[in-house]
Amino acid sequence: MTCFGPLIPSQLEVGLIAKQEMFKSLFREFADKGIMPIAVEIDESREFPHKTVNKIGALGFLGLPFPQEY
Repeated sequence: MTCFGPLIPSQLEVGLIAKQEMFKSLFREFADKGIMPIAVEIDESREFPHKTVNKIGALGFLGLPFPQEY
């Protein structure tokens, strides 16, 4: 309870939290399967992992969160 009333999350906050958890879970799965197996190789080669970054982009984790028309 705060001086402004009880701390009850709004539907917007709950929806946002659920979406954040979904993205976190999706990226964790990608990292476990797509990055961890090649992490040492990437470090040792000292080369930029273009293919991996392209896959991250294809999942929607890169770029601005605005529709293309803007």
